[in-house]
Amino acid sequence: MNDETKIAGDKTVLDWKKAKQLLGKDPNEENWETIFDDFLTTRINTRYLDPIDAISNISAQEGKGFSIVAIYCSLIEFFETLIKGYGFDSRNYVDQNGQIIRSAVKRNPKGVALPLSTKEIFVNFLTENEPFDTSFNATTAESFYYNVRCAILHQAETGPGWYVKDGKSKKSILEASGAAVPEITLHWKLLKKAFDDFITKTYKTRLLKETDLQANFIFKWDNICQ
Repeated sequence: MNDETKIAGDKTVLDWKKAKQLLGKDPNEENWETIFDDFLTTRINTRYLDPIDAISNISAQEGKGFSIVAIYCSLIEFFETLIKGYGFDSRNYVDQNGQIIRSAVKRNPKGVALPLSTKEIFVNFLTENEPFDTSFNATTAESFYYNVRCAILHQAETGPGWYVKDGKSKKSILEASGAAVPEITLHWKLLKKAFDDFITKTYKTRLLKETDLQANFIFKWDNICQ
């Protein structure tokens, strides 16, 4: 990208280079909070959350939750790789040295760890981060990946037993029926609130204090600016 390319509202590649220099000289919480607001918050709001708000304000109740959930699925992958400091090279997630990230659970017949899968990205994000971890466990997170993320993105539908509703009067992102084969309802308004809380509270609080997250943030934004 050239230096004038806008990457977060009116912020440009050149603005990021200057911000990175500032962090190199004085990585205090005040500077990190400013960069969080100017770059991350602005980019996520203008490119994701503002469009979600526009869709959610459509009065017709005719399936708008599908579009909203599809957008949030892209944010799940973005934030998990932002937190962990992963890049993406053609088909695989890579670390900051360009080495393929390996799965912690999947191995080939010779016992060699396979490349990290997108399913693991989703399961890890939903089970390791507040407030999502109160609604998802490994089983429901994996089912969400296959029956919501993959089903909506590839088939424009949810998988068997999954439904998307606004859930405005509910208290949990997921609601499972008591049937022998439970049906699961995803409440997108509560997913929306969970993301708002995650970005402004969970992630921001950690970023201002944890140097590993700060290094991964810089890595991700350097990649965005390439």
